Amino acid sequence: MRKLCLLTLILTSYFMIGQNREMPINIQSPNAASLGKYGDLSMDLSTGRANVNVPLYQLDEMIGRVIFIIRIF
Repeated sequence: MRKLCLLTLILTSYFMIGQNREMPINIQSPNAASLGKYGDLSMDLSTGRANVNVPLYQLDEMIGRVIFIIRIF
């Protein structure tokens, strides 16, 4: 009877692990994680350059719903 109780106690404690004991491999601070965002730019496939647009001014005309955007490419 004693061996049966001990075996039951050991088996239930083995199967009732509530948390994962492994630590995450890659823990980064927000600043270090933001350094990996350099590859988020879209690329022009014909020239191999990055498509970077800097909007300078946007003119919205309500007559005819025309939008003029002045940008630097």
